[in-house]
Amino acid sequence: MQTEMERIHQLLKSHDLKATRTRVALLSLLAAYPTALALSSIEKALSCDRMTLYRVIRKLESLCLLHRVLDQQGTSCFFLDAFHQRRPQLQNQPRHLHFSCKKCHTIYWLKESDHPVISLPDDFSASNVSMTIFGICPACNPV
Repeated sequence: MQTEMERIHQLLKSHDLKATRTRVALLSLLAAYPTALALSSIEKALSCDRMTLYRVIRKLESLCLLHRVLDQQGTSCFFLDAFHQRRPQLQNQPRHLHFSCKKCHTIYWLKESDHPVISLPDDFSASNVSMTIFGICPACNPV
């Protein structure tokens, strides 16, 4: 069984990318979080040049290895979309739901089956649909 680091190196190699320090550090950081991580938290956790980080994020996003979602304040947050978030059989499905907790500000990627069906007129073509539900998560919900 591969370690997380081996999986990251293999992932980068499979996309013809060098395993640079910033790429490996970013993917390792995001692999450790099951929820979205704010860009400001990523910047604090990684000691690298800001422009290098932004270039790496843009590149990994363009390859669908990272997934960006905006929080309630419009801040960019990221999920690792390579290992555990997207199931291979659903990779061409353009829609999914996020849940953003109004108390702890955690953003969750909900199961693909939890999304509503959206019908567009025939002359429209959707490439991506991203919806966020705002409320209180189970950790913050007083029972």
